[in-house]
Amino acid sequence: MNSATLRDIAATVGVSERLVAYALSGKGRVGAQTRQRILDEAQRLGYRANRAARALVTGRSNLLALCLPPTGTAYCDRITRLVEENARPSVYDLVVTRMTSHPETGETIIVPPGLGQMDGVLIVEPPRMLTDDDLAGHGHSVVMGVWPGAAPLGSDVVRVNLLPAARKAMELLRERKPSRLAYLGGISTVFEPGETRFSAYLDGVREMGQLPILIQPERAPDLIAASDTALFDYVRRNPRPDALLCSNDEVATGALRAIRRLGLHAPTDIAVIGCDDIEFARDLNPPLSTIAQPFEKMVAMAWEFLMQRIDDPRHEPRQVELDAHLVKRESA
Repeated sequence: MNSATLRDIAATVGVSERLVAYALSGKGRVGAQTRQRILDEAQRLGYRANRAARALVTGRSNLLALCLPPTGTAYCDRITRLVEENARPSVYDLVVTRMTSHPETGETIIVPPGLGQMDGVLIVEPPRMLTDDDLAGHGHSVVMGVWPGAAPLGSDVVRVNLLPAARKAMELLRERKPSRLAYLGGISTVFEPGETRFSAYLDGVREMGQLPILIQPERAPDLIAASDTALFDYVRRNPRPDALLCSNDEVATGALRAIRRLGLHAPTDIAVIGCDDIEFARDLNPPLSTIAQPFEKMVAMAWEFLMQRIDDPRHEPRQVELDAHLVKRESA
């Protein structure tokens, strides 16, 4: 059992117990170097405060929640790792959870019940507008991702605008003068009006005088395999597209796999562009051209906004927009 106390930490660092308490709670004036020494020693000793007692005294739990969309993707994995990196040196512990659906109404439950008291919530890509009930008992919230329409105007928001990069991706594919330019989408929401990747695709094929070609994988835990199957089956039954814009990099990875299974080559036979620039995109064969999201900057700003909101709830809400950019590699 862990028996480390504030007194143990204070004795080792050479400061008062009160200063240790201030440093661990995030309150009071504590120098940055001293605070870090205290946090390092607390971690070394395995110190864990009694959360219930601390919450009663401070009104804070020092817990934050990261709420992710229901379907696991490499996009969410990247965000999770970056949020964990921000949380690790802080006074906060992180609870990672996923949105669920109400068993009777089917409505998305953005912040699942049973989390207990949270000082703040980071919400990734909420599919609907947040309400007071969503955040009841969970402190403050910051919304981030490419779906800004679901964030209430009073919330802190860090949104990513994919549209300029998606248009450049279509320009790159159109330079090849493809006879059939298709869209391979991984989830149903990418076909909704106003979704930037799909909007850029529609505008591009209309300017070419072509009809849209939509290829949608089935919903499945393995998005790469589902996308592989969808493109493979489509090409065996229909005229082959010679260029593909994909909704994300996992979908594009499945497309590259299907192209190889068909005895074809990218980009010679089918050029492929993905979206996100997840970590393995450059290691694919061929390396994947993609719309790169500013993951590090998005998460850093969302974390900063949440910390400032917790320290000063009266802070004016901020909504920041970051642009994605096109990364050109061999697949296109």
